[in-house]
Amino acid sequence: MATLLAASVLTLVAAPSASAQQIDLTGRSFIERPYAGEDRYETALLIAREFIDNVNAADRADTVILTSGTWLTHPLLAVSLSRQENAPILLTRQNALPPGTAEFLVDNRIAFVVVVGGPEYVSESVVGELDAIASVRSTTRIGVSRTDAEIAVDVARSAGRPGNWCGTAEPTAFLVNTTALPDATTVGPMAFALGLPILLTGLDAVPPATSAYLAEAGIARVVIAGDTDVVSAAVPPALAALGVRVDRLGGVDRFETSLLVLLAHIACHGRGLDFDWEFLALVNGRSLVDGLAAGPLLGQGLGTDGTTGVLLTDRTGLSVAIRDFLADLPGPGPVIVPFGGTDAVPDDVVIGVGPPLARPVDPPFLAADPRPRISGDRDPEITEHNLPIGTYTVTGTGDVFTWEVDDGAGDGPLFVITDGLLRFRSEPDYESPGDDDGDNVYEVVITVTDDDTPPRTSFDFGVTVTVVDTPDPCHVEINGAAPGSSAPAVVGVELHATFSTDAAHNRECPDPGEHDWRWESNPDPGSRPWTLIPTAGDGPTYTPTNDDVGDVVRAVVVYTLPDSKPEHPSLPTAAVPNPPPTIDGDNDVSVLEHTVTVATYTPVDDGVAAGDAFRWTVSGGTDAGLFRISAGGELSFRAGPDFEDPRANVYGVVITVTDAGSPPRTSEGFAVAVTVVDTSLPCTVNISNLAPQVGTVLHARPLGSECPEPGEWRWESTRDPDNPAWTPTATPGGPTYMPTNDDVGDVLRVVLHNVP
Repeated sequence: MATLLAASVLTLVAAPSASAQQIDLTGRSFIERPYAGEDRYETALLIAREFIDNVNAADRADTVILTSGTWLTHPLLAVSLSRQENAPILLTRQNALPPGTAEFLVDNRIAFVVVVGGPEYVSESVVGELDAIASVRSTTRIGVSRTDAEIAVDVARSAGRPGNWCGTAEPTAFLVNTTALPDATTVGPMAFALGLPILLTGLDAVPPATSAYLAEAGIARVVIAGDTDVVSAAVPPALAALGVRVDRLGGVDRFETSLLVLLAHIACHGRGLDFDWEFLALVNGRSLVDGLAAGPLLGQGLGTDGTTGVLLTDRTGLSVAIRDFLADLPGPGPVIVPFGGTDAVPDDVVIGVGPPLARPVDPPFLAADPRPRISGDRDPEITEHNLPIGTYTVTGTGDVFTWEVDDGAGDGPLFVITDGLLRFRSEPDYESPGDDDGDNVYEVVITVTDDDTPPRTSFDFGVTVTVVDTPDPCHVEINGAAPGSSAPAVVGVELHATFSTDAAHNRECPDPGEHDWRWESNPDPGSRPWTLIPTAGDGPTYTPTNDDVGDVVRAVVVYTLPDSKPEHPSLPTAAVPNPPPTIDGDNDVSVLEHTVTVATYTPVDDGVAAGDAFRWTVSGGTDAGLFRISAGGELSFRAGPDFEDPRANVYGVVITVTDAGSPPRTSEGFAVAVTVVDTSLPCTVNISNLAPQVGTVLHARPLGSECPEPGEWRWESTRDPDNPAWTPTATPGGPTYMPTNDDVGDVLRVVLHNVP
């Protein structure tokens, strides 16, 4: 892909005209190094001054973008925002503005400052300094997210609608690996000129935040900067599945990638931007600090005819591919403008664009002296805390070879080599560099000796080892969750944050007394900022409450020492679930027969606010069909039970209650045993008139729950109620009876009894 793109560029772009090569430096030459401050912060100020001068020539610059000067990703991501705000990029230390920054803001009457990154990158104390500056009216913070990929998306959203690719109607974004910062540096001028966001990806997978933004912003084309060693072949198909066209600008290394990006930049001339052949920027591709803020200025252009391209180099010289490209240009070629001092881009690299490679090259083999010869990577990069660096091979006539490190050269005593494997003797620490210069760049010389007679030793083979900061220096775990997994979180159950017990993941963790903890919650980490849990305190434990239902929770290590490292959050827990309700009430109830109401039950729910609706259900039990339960939790019989009914007088029913949470949760079944008790109220019979008269009808009425239904009535009479001999009347039985003349002088009674 890269080769095809380079070929198309070379066929489309005309060579610069002779007149374009006649350079008027207007009093400024590369020897003066206009963009070389005492440190990266002053260099950024020098770049910003020129940027603002360019803006003020036609407009009024009143805004700057402030990013971390130690977390190098953020200033590189801010280029598209710089275009949107017409603002330069300044760098700051985490806890204090660098010297000269406040004066710059006052001198240029800067009213608005946009801070990129959370307090772990640019602290609140820096924001306080900004607010205290007389000219500053407003300070806004964006990019308060957990990962750099999410911060890149936050910046892209703040930069507004993405621009189109080179004369097309395709909204486009650059995509670079989170760790491949040189590639982000080279696309900066184009990103500014065209208004293209710079997004981040992993080696093999596109982060969810990046994928979501591509769809949200309607990105039609993604241009990957870097070869498959930084953005693997698995990424383009994943992007294509999102409906995105994918191009790649990727060379064999960062230097060739910068050349391919430059060729694409040139090919875009007249199609969305103008490319100016007058100047060409040169940035150290192994130490990018001087080029962090350069993208916007180069996007404006160092000359007057358009944008300025950028190439990467190292201290020893240009790569062969870049040297050949520049040598093939007609005329004297563009003026090379270095960013940084001579320690970053030496004069001999700039003057005459330097030799193709300034590093020593091993002398060729001599027929009379066939010394063994070493091959391998002269410029390896390793992550701190790793011992192995790389394996080197030897070509020679011997059978046994002895490897040695020159302890008297450079940082030699820190290394050992065995069978070609070069290693550190002890793990390097990025925060405490052990090299002579204290810049995490280690110089070592190795040799190899064969077993011929006499033995022959190779020429010195110099290796420059760059130690880089670990991308995830301190792993925080919650409740001992396995790496990469989320701990469960439940209301009322304590969470405990600890550092990983894996030595590979806890070397950068702070010592006791050097840190506090901060607990945060978030209902949607993909689109919402994290919120401090004010009741959690600053300890390593936290017990989720009802307020956390539906949120994920994380613990953050907060360093308490000055000039400390960025904060380290844990992985979020699983979302705190809505706990199911429970039921409060009597599960063993006794009621009198013929009574309908059994008992009233109350829902207990820690996850739903008081007053939310609950739904009650009769969900089971041997006698479920005989019961019902109201919306208020009142359990009752559908019909009053009868103790004398042949069924057992202990009824079984199960009830449940469902809350109004999201999602709704249902309690466990609550079993209730209902015992029906006999009323023990005998049946009595009343007669309507206790002074009966012949010919007047008497009515009998049963009283009491024990009266039989239906029953049989029998009217009886007797002459002697004290010593009765009751005789049935002649009239058939029933609840009514009309006395006759035969009853005169008798006492009457009525009897109700069960039907046999």
